[in-house]
Amino acid sequence: MNFFIKHYKFFIAFFVLVIINVAIYIVGPSNIIDTIGVSNGYLVAFIAAATAGFSMFTVSVFYSAYVALVSAGLNIWLLALCAGVGLAISDTIFFFTLLHGRNLMPMRWREQADKFAKWMEKRAKIAVPFIIFFYCILIPLSTDFLMLVMAIAKQKIRLVFPCLILGNIVFAFEVAYLAQRGYQLFWWNFS
Repeated sequence: MNFFIKHYKFFIAFFVLVIINVAIYIVGPSNIIDTIGVSNGYLVAFIAAATAGFSMFTVSVFYSAYVALVSAGLNIWLLALCAGVGLAISDTIFFFTLLHGRNLMPMRWREQADKFAKWMEKRAKIAVPFIIFFYCILIPLSTDFLMLVMAIAKQKIRLVFPCLILGNIVFAFEVAYLAQRGYQLFWWNFS
């Protein structure tokens, strides 16, 4: 069986993710806000988070649009909820893509990954939810690396998703709050 035919789902998902990320990068955050409008800012935050969270290279596009929405005066609680859910959805799709892509690893790497998965299952099962949550709220980096580790370790989605969604909502609120306070401080000093 041809390699591409055997793993067609992975390649289709990868191709779709690349198209979405390139489209968001080309359009840009200011054009998104101008096109959809501030009144639909929560939808913009959700869509931008759900699509831009697929890659560590386009996450900066999401955060610039997100900060622009915060500076437009949207409710940061609702904005954080929409963005957090969108980020969690994109991270979950990325997790499933990596989980399926795990079969594409060379056999010797897969053996090491299976050993790591067994170790995680025995020793770190209780710690995994806390690791996911604190990684999401404390480390201002993309969760791509975290999802890679969780996919290699064959973690169950019912263990990963609740902590991921809660951590992303809290982190989105942190970013919104700091952006709002920074915007207020900046304009207060220069008014």
